[in-house]
Amino acid sequence: MERVRLWELSLIVACAAVSSIATVHEPRIVLLLILILGLMGIYVATRAALTSLLFLSLSVGGATLSSLTGVASGSTLLSALVLGCILCIGMAMGFRRPPPSAVLAVSVFVLWGLIWAVLPDRIDRSLIDWLGSTVGYAVPWLLLCINWKKIPTRFVAVLIAVAPLLAVLVGFGLDIAGIKDLTDVDAIGTSRLAGGLPAAYLGSLAGFGMIAAMWLWLRRKGPGILLLVLDGLVLASTLARGPLLVASLVVLTLIVFAKRTRTRIAFITRFAILALFTAGLATALPGVMARTQGQDDYQGGLSGRELAWDYFWRTHQERPVFGYGPGAHATLSQESDVALVREYFVAPHNTYLQLLVDFGFVGTAAIVVAIIWLFAAVARRQERTERVLLYSMGFALAIYAYFDNVLSVPQVYVPVFTLIGILRVAGAGNGGPASGVNRYSPLLQNSPPDYSGSRPRIQPHA
Repeated sequence: MERVRLWELSLIVACAAVSSIATVHEPRIVLLLILILGLMGIYVATRAALTSLLFLSLSVGGATLSSLTGVASGSTLLSALVLGCILCIGMAMGFRRPPPSAVLAVSVFVLWGLIWAVLPDRIDRSLIDWLGSTVGYAVPWLLLCINWKKIPTRFVAVLIAVAPLLAVLVGFGLDIAGIKDLTDVDAIGTSRLAGGLPAAYLGSLAGFGMIAAMWLWLRRKGPGILLLVLDGLVLASTLARGPLLVASLVVLTLIVFAKRTRTRIAFITRFAILALFTAGLATALPGVMARTQGQDDYQGGLSGRELAWDYFWRTHQERPVFGYGPGAHATLSQESDVALVREYFVAPHNTYLQLLVDFGFVGTAAIVVAIIWLFAAVARRQERTERVLLYSMGFALAIYAYFDNVLSVPQVYVPVFTLIGILRVAGAGNGGPASGVNRYSPLLQNSPPDYSGSRPRIQPHA
């Protein structure tokens, strides 16, 4: 158990309180955050507990938090809680120098936020709204600045893989208490496992949990294969189409191209996992097809996304170069003449459109360059397994971003940026691969060869 100094705990609580004031209007949230962080500092003041709390916060959705706390904006409360946890982890472990890609992305967010907060022709939003939206865009990139060296990468990867299982367990408790049903029923009557979250968000957690579990198995760092199977069952039960696509692309790519530490994957093992994965997809496919083909009220079976995309694209064309400013899409959605958009599409469910509306072509191009730069820079310092993982995950996210809000949903950006963060630190630890295996000898773990020229002392025979 690590001891936390009083000034450190006070600074953590102060940072969380200030961040929540900047992003939330209701004082009850500030009091709740201070209470949670204070109890955490007194009873579970360890780095492992802080990181666990971050992923535990992802097991409850915004609507559930609204029911539990009586706060109108549960999603804002969740974002403030995630931000508070990230600041706590950073204070406990220390911060590293941010990668250049993070500096570029956050500079765009801050610059656009400052400009649109003072321009006379901005849309009608308060200064607190502009500040909150700017901070919200920057939160994922803060995960890259944490010194993840202070905690084992295996532990963090296990947390990512266990997070969807925690959400299901929380859902059981909420169901028993009569607060939220364990399953969601969509517009066509399909029942989907949801746990303490909306089914789509649980699917996101499970999809990226499968990726973390697959990496654990490839690196022989824990019960990866068991977590892979459990997360796969959860993902198949949610019928979430985007996360199914992401998990399928990354896991199948890793099976085909990745290499286990110092040995190749046996053919029978590859065949067994491929068969198991195919069986899971076959189980989920009928439900996914029913969701896609059974939505007669919407165009294309995409749950009304085309209606939202058409509106946000027309809105973007009115200010195509620099956009409307961070978070403006949420305000503009309420000006749509389509009731479905006003009620269900506060965000356009398309990350590219969301960025185009908020930052225009100029800002969006800079953010996309920053994301590609991040993946390429981290992958360059990794071994083959990690490179395959990062490149396949980046490609899958590029497709997934066309159908969902990957930069504004904590259940997506926390697992993704945390996994990138631990790989970045592990790969940069000794200027070499992430595995920590010395390439000169398997016995010299994390030890460089001795080039001092000194000869070993030879003891004479008795």
